[in-house]
Amino acid sequence: MVDLKPLLSEAQTNLIRWRNRYSPAEYPHKVVLNLFYRRHTMKCMWNEILAYADQRKGIKTFQNAYRELEILYSQTATTKIQPILESKLANNPTEDVGGSTFDHYNNLAVKAVRGDKAALNELEFCYLYFFLADKATLIWAAIAASGVDKVRAIAEVSGAIIQPMPLVDYATVSQGLGQLAAAPCIQKNSTI
Repeated sequence: MVDLKPLLSEAQTNLIRWRNRYSPAEYPHKVVLNLFYRRHTMKCMWNEILAYADQRKGIKTFQNAYRELEILYSQTATTKIQPILESKLANNPTEDVGGSTFDHYNNLAVKAVRGDKAALNELEFCYLYFFLADKATLIWAAIAASGVDKVRAIAEVSGAIIQPMPLVDYATVSQGLGQLAAAPCIQKNSTI
């Protein structure tokens, strides 16, 4: 099982930094924007992620595969998603992005701005959850790229054994790793 606690700490630091930098009216929207920045980037690069997981990039060490995926994530985010994200969200708020829609989370942000603490707590939890699920997805692909079967790679990331199933779409892998790895990590270790 992969220890996601350092990644959780990184995500919590992001939330704290934004909470300190932005006003209470801006902060919830900043959380949502960053949540979808990551989700759209992962969706955009999904075919490349899957190429690693399917070993079409060749068998690699975990470290090399993970480093390459993180570089690919960074390049995709800055060149393909950042320039279009806000217009994409405004023009298609109900687009499914890995099982999530901007519209849903934007509505939570509006409630949070109006003082709804439960909505703010849900936004923060969801940011942590999706951050970890997406990082776990990159780890899963890197483990699979090292020669491990994709289903077995889920077990190596999460510690949970699943039935053999097709692991070919972003929503399935992200939601599975969210439930099996991200949520338990947050429940045991979150300080937010």
